[in-house]
Amino acid sequence: MQQKLQRKVVNSMVALLWANKIIALEKTFSDVPAGLKKQVAKELKLAGCEELITEEKYK
Repeated sequence: MQQKLQRKVVNSMVALLWANKIIALEKTFSDVPAGLKKQVAKELKLAGCEELITEEKYK
């Protein structure tokens, strides 16, 4: 149970790192691994940067 929670926290932190890289224009949304795209899109929306989400199904 604790490992599952830790994994979820780590995934959230990684998604936030990806979102920050995209906002800084160092990476693009298409560079994000498939398993993180949903979370990264959520972080970009929270940051008011929805225009950086380049795949329609995540907008």
